[in-house]
Amino acid sequence: MHENEFVPGSEEELSSLLARFSRDGRPVLPVGGGSHLHVGVTPDPCWARVSLASMTGLVFHEAQDLVASFRAGTRLDEVQEVLGKRKQRLPLDPAHGPSTLGGCLGVDHSGILSHRFGTLRDLVLGMTVVLADGRIIRVGGRVVKNVAGYDLSKIMIGSLGTLGMMTEVIVKVVPEAETEAMFVRGFEDISEAWETALRINGDQLEPSSLFVAGAEAARAVCAREVPGKAFVFMGATGVTAFVSGHERHLNQDHAGTGRWVRIEAEEARDVTKRLPPFFSQGSPLSIRFGCRTGLLGEALSRFGQDSGWVVQPGSGTGWLRLVSYDLLSDLRSWLEGNGGYAVVWKGPENLRTEEIWGTSRDDVNVMRSLKKALDPRRILSPGRFVGGI
Repeated sequence: MHENEFVPGSEEELSSLLARFSRDGRPVLPVGGGSHLHVGVTPDPCWARVSLASMTGLVFHEAQDLVASFRAGTRLDEVQEVLGKRKQRLPLDPAHGPSTLGGCLGVDHSGILSHRFGTLRDLVLGMTVVLADGRIIRVGGRVVKNVAGYDLSKIMIGSLGTLGMMTEVIVKVVPEAETEAMFVRGFEDISEAWETALRINGDQLEPSSLFVAGAEAARAVCAREVPGKAFVFMGATGVTAFVSGHERHLNQDHAGTGRWVRIEAEEARDVTKRLPPFFSQGSPLSIRFGCRTGLLGEALSRFGQDSGWVVQPGSGTGWLRLVSYDLLSDLRSWLEGNGGYAVVWKGPENLRTEEIWGTSRDDVNVMRSLKKALDPRRILSPGRFVGGI
């Protein structure tokens, strides 16, 4: 256990602990599995680390309504194991081994499966949160259309634990698919790969994932040898006829002079499992970025020579590995100048706030007001988030 670590066993214990730290003005670092501490400004080692390691497990699972609730310290792989017993799953990309549900929510961990199923903000129905002063609040509910009141759960997602500590999360789940496959095609020209992905995105298909990857990223996540400099990946899940229909459509309308390679179930799932580690391990700097989809083609032309990248045409977001911080400046300047963003997902320790998050947007003052209202003494991860929040 870490020297300054505290492991409450219940909401009541956590409430008492945070209330005491708030009175004392002692900074707190909320911790799940500890696998995403590279996100945001480096925390001070002297802060109290409050872990949810003892607050784990299923609270309820209403399989007929496709709704389940877990304590926030539950590991993501354990969530999937529990749901799998009822032939269901949480449609969220795999994270690092020890990642917890609460930790994934704290950093807004969403990946390629968001193309079909949405991000965590779409999957979370409600949650229980312990605020900095010890108050326990419950927001949302068990039903999909429960939108009464201010949706505090949406604000908590991606806040790096600066607004409160989640203890229970209610999520939408989906049935396990009868068939699952990933289709990949290599291209010698990055622009051709991007244009193909845009056409697929505009078709009447329902892929579970759709992304374009540079050669380095593609070969790291795909065990197959597929020639090319840029690669289009499309996933499909559902009944066998549904998946086969997607394959026929790709080969009839989007094959050109190449061919689509089919990757079956377990190997297809491995692709999604390997993406998060590729961008958080083995590279000194990884960037999470986004802009309007119509501008992503130009963005690719600017960094396409670097092959450690993945871009999603459906959301206009992507990830990029760089060898040094100096290479980020031009890319960030261009993205921000066109209404986009580039934030450091993983980088050297002790980067300053603006180096990690870039130029603060106009809405940062709204975010500061929320911080002041929910954590007036600024004890929860102070300064780790955008704008020094």
